[in-house]
Amino acid sequence: LKPAPGAALRKETPTMRSARCVVAALALASPGMAQNVSLGDWPTPFAALGCASARVGDGSWIWQAGGGQVPSCNMPLRGDIATMCVDAGGRPDPTSLYVNARATGQRTGCFSWRAPGCSLDLRRVVRMQFDFDVDSCGGDWIAPLWMTPQPWHWPGSQSGEIDFVENCPVGTLFTNFATGGTARPLGSPANLGGPKHLIMFLENSGDVNAPGSLRTQICDVGGVNCRDSAFYTNYMSTVAATRGKSHSDPFLLVSDIWNGNGGDGGWTGCRARNDPNMQCSYAIRNIKVFTNDGSPMFGGKCAALNGDAGEAVETTQTELMVQAGLSKHSSLNCFPGHGASLVPGDDYNRPFSVDMDLAQCIESCKADMSCEGVLMPSNGSPICFRRAKVDLESCILDPGYDFY
Repeated sequence: LKPAPGAALRKETPTMRSARCVVAALALASPGMAQNVSLGDWPTPFAALGCASARVGDGSWIWQAGGGQVPSCNMPLRGDIATMCVDAGGRPDPTSLYVNARATGQRTGCFSWRAPGCSLDLRRVVRMQFDFDVDSCGGDWIAPLWMTPQPWHWPGSQSGEIDFVENCPVGTLFTNFATGGTARPLGSPANLGGPKHLIMFLENSGDVNAPGSLRTQICDVGGVNCRDSAFYTNYMSTVAATRGKSHSDPFLLVSDIWNGNGGDGGWTGCRARNDPNMQCSYAIRNIKVFTNDGSPMFGGKCAALNGDAGEAVETTQTELMVQAGLSKHSSLNCFPGHGASLVPGDDYNRPFSVDMDLAQCIESCKADMSCEGVLMPSNGSPICFRRAKVDLESCILDPGYDFY
């Protein structure tokens, strides 16, 4: 944390001090990490995964600590034990997440990380894959990577939730579907015996009239020695997030450890328990999403998730909003009862349109004198909601949507 040449020396701020302490704690948390530690990178136990070292996430990192509280874990969310993976060549992976419980002395807690702004439209996804490894997590309810639809609809088995890697029930890693589909074990959360590679396939995902089954394979890292694993027959035509929809509800990438003192039915069903001396660590990296038309799904820093060839499509949203006199409020949802009313004549139970891009949605708003803003999914789905009587301070944080 050295000032730039010619800059005046400053008193260390709380943010600077926090970063320094996180680095020091993470570096000293595992055997062998105390040597050659700087405010740059430090070793991890997952070199074979391609996560030879770690560093504090920068502006390219897709992950953010969760906030608030969730039913599954009865304490406020925190994210102080996660960093970004760096390979042996010094290249960071913005999609990666290295989690190390030994980095803190306060291991009782509800730890969560999300990738807001990088939500997926499963109607465009043909395949998704990533690498992962887990160590010393045998007694802990962890989910190193899962996806939740926004919104999440009961019952869980038909919500669309996909738990790619989850220690539930505690004691064996599974790919789960919130009690839906057919779960399959992946290995021991105490020691996987080497890094793994997981692939999810969606059949006919772009065809609203097709059943759209989901299947997975688990492999050794590098995509070798693969075997069929969990599956969900007719997934796309069954779950609420995709059923009958030309674009899915936004799916959010999540990673978490629930090590609180209780929770809802999920806590009980997964046989979770508090472990005040938790030793768990895990890493995920190289997350890639492939589309059924071969075009990249993501732009900005989320473009690191694109598995398809080619550059992310350039957007002109900034120019468009300036011309329309609008501003963008990322991860903000305004709806009746929470900061906005419906434009007269619009249907409470349906979007204004399910086939409009941002420009068209804005034009439809400009055409109605009562319209003050529009809401659209953050994953780029062409679903347009028009809003009147907007009060931004009463809107809610929601990574699945952006308000204009």
